[in-house]
Amino acid sequence: MADKKQSKQPKAQSRTSSQPFAKTEQWLSGISVPLMYWTIGIGVLFAMLIFNARILETDNGLYIESGYYYAQNFFGYYFTSSAALYVMFLALPIAIFGINVLLLKSLSILFYAAGLYFLYRSFRGKVPNVVFVPAFIITALNTTILSYASLTFTESFYMMLQSLFFFVFLNQLGKESVETEQPRKNIKGWLSVGLALILLSLTKNIAVAAVGAVVLYFLFYRKYKNAVVVVGSYALFWGITELLKRMLWGDLAGSQYGGQSKMILLKNPYDPNSGQETISGFVDRFFGNAQIFLSSRFMEILGLRGENSQPDLVVTIIIAAAILFGVVRMIKNKERSLLVMALYAVVVSLATFIALHTSWGQTRYIMIFTPFFLIIILYGVYDLMRTSDTPLLRMIFVVLVAGLLGLNIITTMNAASTNLPTLQKNLSGDAFAGYPDEWANYLRLSQWCADSLESQSLVACRKPSVSFIYGRGKMFQGIYNVPSPDPDTLLQQLQRPGTTHIILDNIAGTVYRYMTTVEKKYPGTFVPVRQFGYNQSAAYLFKINYPY
Repeated sequence: MADKKQSKQPKAQSRTSSQPFAKTEQWLSGISVPLMYWTIGIGVLFAMLIFNARILETDNGLYIESGYYYAQNFFGYYFTSSAALYVMFLALPIAIFGINVLLLKSLSILFYAAGLYFLYRSFRGKVPNVVFVPAFIITALNTTILSYASLTFTESFYMMLQSLFFFVFLNQLGKESVETEQPRKNIKGWLSVGLALILLSLTKNIAVAAVGAVVLYFLFYRKYKNAVVVVGSYALFWGITELLKRMLWGDLAGSQYGGQSKMILLKNPYDPNSGQETISGFVDRFFGNAQIFLSSRFMEILGLRGENSQPDLVVTIIIAAAILFGVVRMIKNKERSLLVMALYAVVVSLATFIALHTSWGQTRYIMIFTPFFLIIILYGVYDLMRTSDTPLLRMIFVVLVAGLLGLNIITTMNAASTNLPTLQKNLSGDAFAGYPDEWANYLRLSQWCADSLESQSLVACRKPSVSFIYGRGKMFQGIYNVPSPDPDTLLQQLQRPGTTHIILDNIAGTVYRYMTTVEKKYPGTFVPVRQFGYNQSAAYLFKINYPY
């Protein structure tokens, strides 16, 4: 029944006399449900073929390590590096199965599939099929999105909750006519919206901007009561969450925004001595990130530019103009369901551009908006055809859709073919297959520390959460920067927690700078103990002989 209800076309789509690709639209409408299941099934298959059984990123390991601490003592630990919901969720499988990396990574495939399902349920029938179906398939078979379906980052989990939010919100929106505004009649529904929003912000700090997007949407249509009810519903759940944190974790539960906000406010996140960012600095950051994410990362996700491409102002303007044009057409056509999606994507991405340092310009920060930006851009071209249906516009639309579909499918198939030999080795027991030599040696040394050093020893290193996983739960001390040029201050930072050893790797130069600063004043502080690998790929373990 639900699918039949969703198949009803809105007024904006009922004008068949001016509807481009009318026959294709009708055909896609008839096969949309099985097509959705087939697309998700094929996507899951590719996710398994692209499956990454390795741990490379600090955050990727940090979530697992923190989930382990929750599993060991749920009310004796609180994750404050960022939003804690995903880490808390990981505690459950870790408590049952231990640190099983393959299992934890496999959960992201389930989140990926669930996210696609709710994305379909949210927007099917609210977007022209010739717009929604290509955007849905491109999203499902996109190499970047599939790669995160086997990582323990928050992205797949967040995209599932993001789609669930739209499913809840649009269902609630459909219960009120355009002319009426009576939130009291369905307060349970608005409480569900508030709950969905708090779940988003408990998964990603930046998602608090989604509340602003929803409020902006209601203010735009002068539905002030609904705006107040949504804010009130969110505030209610925020208050309950804060109260539970204080009751269950006490002083351990600091603000989830504390750690990240301090870094965001710095000019240089890796140098606390750099000072606070200025207003002009935030402006520069915004425009810098806009270029990085729109002209580079978003285009990389679509396969239109190579990895780590340089920002391009012209491409940025084109993408921004295409998004703005699509949003304007939605407003003109009173596409209320689509407009809230567009406002969400635009507002949260703009907040991202302001908050993130340009050195943090990772693909995953813009990846979560991929289906929405695709829908907005394709809708703009499609709606233009409804008012000026020319052969040129039709050709542009067909080339755009066919090109993106073909490019994404080919890229994903190539990625699966490339990854399969490494995946087979990982699944057969070779945990280091696929790593660069310097990484493999670093991880072997981390494992050796767990097996060979005394249990009370504490090893400092550049990637402590990754070492924790390959060290089978052994604690490591993190060295993320060189906080002071003073050797005595650096030594005190090592001595205070009882650090006994340090790993020098070739992955980054941070530990090298840390050690050389100390060695210049106190030669012989670091004594070689063990080495894995040679030359540029070597990893070294040193014992620390404190000079005092």
